Order: sequence, then structure tokens, then C-alpha cells
Amino acid sequence: TLLATHQIGCAELVKNIELVAEEFPGDEDMWVRYEARSRALLPELRPQELVRVLLALQRCRRACPPLLQDVEEILARPGAMDQWHPVDLAGVARALSKHACVNPEVWGQILQTATSEKMRNWLNPRQIAQILLGVLRAEELIEEKGLVQAEASLVLLLAASRRLGRASPPDIVALTSCVALAPLADRAARNFLPALLEVLPNHIFRIPEPGLCRMLAALRMLQKVVSDHEPVFQEVVGAVSAELAVRAGRGGLSEPQVLDTLEHMVFFRDHNVAVREDCATQVARALWKQVPVLELPHLERAEAAAKQLQKWEGAEL
Repeated sequence: TLLATHQIGCAELVKNIELVAEEFPGDEDMWVRYEARSRALLPELRPQELVRVLLALQRCRRACPPLLQDVEEILARPGAMDQWHPVDLAGVARALSKHACVNPEVWGQILQTATSEKMRNWLNPRQIAQILLGVLRAEELIEEKGLVQAEASLVLLLAASRRLGRASPPDIVALTSCVALAPLADRAARNFLPALLEVLPNHIFRIPEPGLCRMLAALRMLQKVVSDHEPVFQEVVGAVSAELAVRAGRGGLSEPQVLDTLEHMVFFRDHNVAVREDCATQVARALWKQVPVLELPHLERAEAAAKQLQKWEGAEL
């Protein structure tokens, strides 16, 4: 029954693929036979159904490469996604990223669709982040610069900057990472950082600790392309580091998070980015309480950070 795909429609095909993925994930012979029978129906699937197929195949990536390749070929066709809804476009990008898809034609079509005038005015900040993170991850995996079309990523980040007030805390964290990783990070930051500074007062208290740590790490990456004396950059770094200091003082950060935060603060201070001494002291105290449980490599990093802190005037150690 499962293999008689010539007798079933698209909905049944998707259900069957999900069932086979759950019941026979490692059966390569099953997937070879199934791929041959399902090839004719795959192009007729709706976007939501293609997303379901990709998510199902994630459970058995090693056993079903032919079927996965068929799906990628469909997505790589010019104009394949032109009439899609933003939810579907972002869903496919997220699913392909989970598959660690490195097909440049597929990602090229996704970016081309996302930057069309109709779609870029329709996408919300979360969908833009999902698309860009997928493309950036693919570029990192294949170690080939140029997969992410620089201008296309900039267009999407400018659109996200204009709508940042509608973004949720996780979206803000994800987009900050996207800006830091983008090919034209300097130009993207010029528009994104003022928008970020505007929304932070209302959102920073709702960003969880791992998200704040990711933001500070992304801002550290941006330091290379943003002027050290850029007032907006200074204010954003100050706001994020101050909030992390408060969380550290309450015991809300794990040992690695406290250590990373202190190292980032030292880095920013060494590069003339204003970080308040009392914030660094608060983080250092939190780290001091964790010294008895730190492993040797972390102890060495903590010692190096402490030596740097000794150079600061007003930092209580």
C-alpha cells in the first residue's frame, strides 16, 4: 500500500512519506523503491507539503538521498517559489537548514524570491532571519564565499531593520547575528543598529540569557566593521553588557556564559568601546563564585581576563 503511489494523491503521498520516515528510517531499499514511485507526484505538492516532506526526511537523511535530491531539484527550478506565501518560503529555508543543504541553486532561488519586491514587503522579521540564517549556514558549510549574494542579504536586512519594532526577542537576537555574519555587515549595521537601540528598552528584559550572550558575541564581530567611536554602537554594547551584568549578579548565567561575557567586556574595553567598570566588576564577582567548579582551561581564561581587568581604573577586584 505504501509503495502504490501511482494510485494515491499528494496528501496521501505526504502521509506515506511521513509514515515511512517514522517506521523505516534506515531502510535504504525501501527508500530507493519509494523514490522511484513518488517522483511523478513530488512536483505537484503544495509548499506546505514540501516542507512536511523535508521535515520527515530529516529523520533519515542517510538512507534517502535520492528523494531528498528530487525535492531540491524541484525547489531549484527558476520561478518555483514565486507564488509562495512568506510562511512557506521561511519554512522551506528552515527545513533545508536542518538538512544542512548546500545546494547553491536552491538557496539562490530562495534569496531571489525573498528579495522580489512583493515578497520583501511581505516578509516579517522572523521569516527574514530564518531565510538568512539558512543561507549563511550553507555558505559556512561549503566554505565558499559568494553563495550569499551580498546585495540580496543587504536588501533583506534593510527590510528587517524597518520592521524591527514588530520583532520578538528571539527574532532580534537572530537578526543581530545575521547582521554580524552578512557579507556587507558595515552597511547593514548602519541601518540596523539605530533600529536595535530604539527597540532594546522594551525588549531587552525579555531576552533570555543565551540570547543576550549571542548578541554580545555578534556585536564583538561587528566591532571589526563599525567605527569604535560610533555612538549608536557604543550605546548598544553598553545596554547589552549592562543587562548581562545584572543577570550575572542574580546568578542567572552559567559558568561558560559568565566567562564569555567577561572576555567580551575586556575585548570591547581594549578596543575603546565603553563598558562600565561596575558592570565588569559584577560579572567578575559572579565568575569568582564559580572558580571552585571551573575546569582548568576555563580557569586559565578567567585568569587572563582578570589580569586585563586590573588595568581598569575603578574596577574592584
